[in-house]
Amino acid sequence: MHAVHKPMLIGILLLLALNITVVSAQETPETTIAPLFVAAVGGQKSTWSIVMLDPATDGPQYLTDDSLDEISPIASPDARYVVFQQGDFTTEIPFEYYILDRQCLPECQPRPLPAEVNEMRDLRWSPVTPQLVAWGKDNAAWLIDIPSNSVQQIIGGKWNAEPSWSPDGSVIVVSSDVVPEDDMLSDDIQIVPARPNQDDSIRINLTYSGLFVEEVDPHFSPDGLYIAYRTRTLVPDTGDKFASSPFGLLTIEADCVIQLSTCLDTRILRSSEGQEVHQYSWSPNGRFIAYRTGSETDNDQLGDLWVVSVETGLVTQLTEGETTGTFTWAPDSTTIAYEHVSDSIFDVYLAFLDGRREPGPVLSGFRGSATPYWSYE
Repeated sequence: MHAVHKPMLIGILLLLALNITVVSAQETPETTIAPLFVAAVGGQKSTWSIVMLDPATDGPQYLTDDSLDEISPIASPDARYVVFQQGDFTTEIPFEYYILDRQCLPECQPRPLPAEVNEMRDLRWSPVTPQLVAWGKDNAAWLIDIPSNSVQQIIGGKWNAEPSWSPDGSVIVVSSDVVPEDDMLSDDIQIVPARPNQDDSIRINLTYSGLFVEEVDPHFSPDGLYIAYRTRTLVPDTGDKFASSPFGLLTIEADCVIQLSTCLDTRILRSSEGQEVHQYSWSPNGRFIAYRTGSETDNDQLGDLWVVSVETGLVTQLTEGETTGTFTWAPDSTTIAYEHVSDSIFDVYLAFLDGRREPGPVLSGFRGSATPYWSYE
């Protein structure tokens, strides 16, 4: 275990002084049935459009027109805003980020986000404000504010990959270097306040896993009790039972920020040993984690879908055949919508945790659909 450095101690004191809550002891509020957003092409349309499937309405509702291709919808928690990418597959017009405000439909049209957002990735909505975080220029974490249509840097100076929010929106968790950029590989899980222009000394490093260890894609659980992440080691380590060549899915207790020396002691392997985890997602009630597996030689965008119980550790396979792509939980944590790919044909399927129904398509009358995203009201 590495010693806690002075900057980290300063960071802890600052977090405490600023009264930033990392862990919420409150129960996750119950969610209601919310609309599912997908990218689809079908009917008389010749381009991909953003489509909303709302249980409270009759049939699909097209939110974008037929002039260009719109893909990859990301709905805000209250379903008011939808961020998506717009471009043209046939003429190779580059895809750029746009935002749609459903509150002013049909009068308003989607507007482009600031140009610098087009160079960003891993956009994720705040759970409490109309803002997103993203990983972008200079490997910094960036804050995208929707009301002001502005972009500000949260923190730079290192590798700040895949930023994600705490449940109360007060901090972000990132995968970041703990050694110089051109030195030996070591990515650890760190947290910083979710406000612009943070100094590097405010970082708190949680994992200290050593050189040649990649720890990526961190996410808080909905109740704030855990932080999950994917990890692998590039050098065999027989002394560490968590050392894995393929990416495994681990969790640590989020309150280890108060006592850093205990963080690694709280590690739990959530995926089955030897599985290569490409993507994962917490259920809204925090009781399950769904993850997609594949092999190191396969396309890491497709695989099989599994669900692990946080309480019991029981792992259940939901899909088989390595045809599953992007997926998202329903608000009631009973169903998962996922991208199904077969012979280069895209569709959106539903998988059910109770196992009483086989996975099947959610849309009808479409030639193709993809990239499902459920909002949480």
